[in-house]
Amino acid sequence: MGMKRVLVVAAVVALVSAAPARAVWPLWPVDRQHPVRGGFLDPRWAGPKRGWIYHAAVDVAAREDVPTGAPAGFVRRVFAIEPGKVLRTTISRKHPCGRVRIGHVTYGHVGRLQAAVGRSVRARRWIGWTCRGSWHVHITEFDHFDRKVNPFRPGGVLQPLEDTAPPVIKEVRVVDGELRARIEDAQSFRGWFDVFPRLYNDLVPYRIALDGVTRRVFALPPSAPFERVYAPETFRNIPARQCLRRTGPCNGQSWFRLGRPRAGSHVIEAWDANRNLGRLDVVID
Repeated sequence: MGMKRVLVVAAVVALVSAAPARAVWPLWPVDRQHPVRGGFLDPRWAGPKRGWIYHAAVDVAAREDVPTGAPAGFVRRVFAIEPGKVLRTTISRKHPCGRVRIGHVTYGHVGRLQAAVGRSVRARRWIGWTCRGSWHVHITEFDHFDRKVNPFRPGGVLQPLEDTAPPVIKEVRVVDGELRARIEDAQSFRGWFDVFPRLYNDLVPYRIALDGVTRRVFALPPSAPFERVYAPETFRNIPARQCLRRTGPCNGQSWFRLGRPRAGSHVIEAWDANRNLGRLDVVID
């Protein structure tokens, strides 16, 4: 596989903060941001039949190393992010941990459901517990067309975000004429990840552009297959429970295919959902 040389000329970063909003998060305290380990469209391996897929949700981290008074097998209370009717659930006596859809949001890795199907619940109401071993509650948001959408997009359910750190274009390559870039969005808020720094993971950027032309916007899962969006160098982060049992790095890497540009000067730009911008000028021989 041929690889051309890529010369990095300059890197410029601009920061733009999003407007404040009232916070409602699924863990206590609900009016404060919580650390996130799994981001929207993170790469996930779904087995040999399905291969790599998009993680169309956000994993809000739930700390499990301190006592909480939860029932056996559970850890932290989960609260409704927005009001809505309990539409369906996979939680049962046979399957004590599962998912529950309330309004436009599905909560995953949850058990001991506190509201029956068909019942309406208010925002901030206690709806269940996180399941021990998951270290997170999985949040999937749906829009009015019932499409999965990015909970961190402007107007998404997980707001506001304490985020002034822009995405970083960490490395670029040209392989067989194709430009590939490793781009990851640094998180400003780490919360209790300061106690477990190994659990911190950068997220997928919200938008990517090459030479002023938008190549990807991750408000929705891409219609293109995974292998047309992500380059082969991509791999996922290690789940929290496994990460804490091993040594070595746990973070994943996100490499994106950016097309086949001509030789010369080019500009790669990446934004997060708070409109923080990372920029890199490169020259391709």
